Amino acid sequence: MVERIIVWYNILMPEETSPSGQTRSGSLGENPTQSRRTLLWSLPFAAAFLPIVLLSVYAYQVAANSVHELIEAEHATAVANLAERMTKDINESVSLAHAIASVPMTVKAVEEHNSYTLSARLKAVVVAYPSIDHAYVTDSAGKLWTEFPSASGSYGTPLADKDWYQFVREHGKPYVGGVTLRTDIFSQKPIVEIAVPIRSGTGVFLGGMVFEYHADQIAKWLQNAKIAHGGHLYVVDHRGMLVAHPTYALERTLYAEYANIVPIQHALSGTALTQEYLDPLSSQKMIATFLPVAIGRNTWAVVAAQPAELAYGELRTVRRNITLAGASLSFVTLLLIIALARTSAKNIRLNRDLESKNTTLRDITSFVSHQLRAPVTAMRWTLESLLDGDSGELSEAVKREVQSLYKVVIQNGALINDILNVSRLDRGVIEVKLNPVALADIAERAVRDYRTPAEKAGFKLEIIQSAQPVSVLADGDKLAEAVSNAVSNSIKHTQSGGITLKLRSDEHFGYIDVTDTGEGMPPEILAHLFDRTGIKGSNTDSSQSTGLGLFIARQFTRLMGGDVTVSAEVGKGSTFTYSVPLAGK
Repeated sequence: MVERIIVWYNILMPEETSPSGQTRSGSLGENPTQSRRTLLWSLPFAAAFLPIVLLSVYAYQVAANSVHELIEAEHATAVANLAERMTKDINESVSLAHAIASVPMTVKAVEEHNSYTLSARLKAVVVAYPSIDHAYVTDSAGKLWTEFPSASGSYGTPLADKDWYQFVREHGKPYVGGVTLRTDIFSQKPIVEIAVPIRSGTGVFLGGMVFEYHADQIAKWLQNAKIAHGGHLYVVDHRGMLVAHPTYALERTLYAEYANIVPIQHALSGTALTQEYLDPLSSQKMIATFLPVAIGRNTWAVVAAQPAELAYGELRTVRRNITLAGASLSFVTLLLIIALARTSAKNIRLNRDLESKNTTLRDITSFVSHQLRAPVTAMRWTLESLLDGDSGELSEAVKREVQSLYKVVIQNGALINDILNVSRLDRGVIEVKLNPVALADIAERAVRDYRTPAEKAGFKLEIIQSAQPVSVLADGDKLAEAVSNAVSNSIKHTQSGGITLKLRSDEHFGYIDVTDTGEGMPPEILAHLFDRTGIKGSNTDSSQSTGLGLFIARQFTRLMGGDVTVSAEVGKGSTFTYSVPLAGK
């Protein structure tokens, strides 16, 4: 649980001074009647001033809480993103080392002391994984006998006293150490040693394989992270040693002063918290969130920190403004502020309620879509099995009914898929995997399921290839799904002629033009064709479509750095153009 520390500030309010009694010439003291009159006139002003003071205090407390919550939210997001990225990368490196060390050919090469084979494998790892810049293998006695890249005089270096060697030899499990400064074997850099045992088929310890994961990779991620008001991220290992920092160069020497920071000690013991502390590097008072992260068998800490003075700078401005306003407001202004405050609070609550309901609705939509997908898929498989004759030959009458039901199931599956895709887009969980892919393959996949319907409808469905092969950087599955939407629409709205997919490219993009000779579309439909709300009317069948297909297609394509455009003329057909960046650009 994150420890929350609320910083309180005092608001300086003007002191009240009681008016002194005035005496007439010759009187011996204060006039009692005048005093009572002054008191009576003072009470209404005091009654009006007190709510202003209370409102000012309350408003400041709300502002202080809001600022602190914003700081916590920003920090929590930053440390969580970095922790996820760092642990994923290190865990993948551990899995890679374990997989290579377990391959029979690796074991055989170690048994035969075949340095050529092992060096080639280590070279492939270093070349393919930039975060690993040095890899080596030791024999059962802990002596280095092959590595990549090679360093002069490194062969035969005794490493049996290293923690990683003793751990993998004794426990036979992967090892991830803390940050250390490499000085004895290769170039001087801060690294994290990832080691795995190499064992024979009978379990005999043959040696260890070590990947040196350099901390520069983590430092690069820190530099790309942006935190407001001069904030930054840094990472410490289980010993409190600095692993990566945006301003401290670890190539010179390691930095251990963070081990003495109490909140970091709490984080390394497994407690997440947000707290102020004095930073030893900058000598500034910082407000920071400390997140414990499991790295191998150890716990590291990822920290998001901001100078407290800058982080709460806006809060001081709020305090000054509230104090000035509270001292100068009149009774009428007080009433107006109260009214506005109530209206503002109501609007905030309404917005929060609306956002909460929208979030709940999106979650319910996603959940229901997921739940419906399984039975619809099961029905589809069952009907396909019946139509394929797996349960015996069907009569023509039964087959027609089953085919009709199968068509409905396919349509419902498409509807559910559209709803699920929109829900994922809303929640930001759609992911595109960009890889070089041939544009011709995309076109073939897009028309694969529509050739038979086109033949039955009596018109041509053809692909016109470009003069030269075109390769684009895209998610093949999602781009094919997007293009198939235009093909499906063209088949629905084309009575004669044909549908053509033309492939072309320019200096930056590859294009697929889906052209039909159908009924076309009027301008009022074109203007809202890609809207999220979909197009309903004579151009769509609401029983077979959500009208969201083109919206989803455009979102998919834009996630890949491209777009979808359309041109059409009533009675002459339509052309949908899909553009995607070329591979290598």
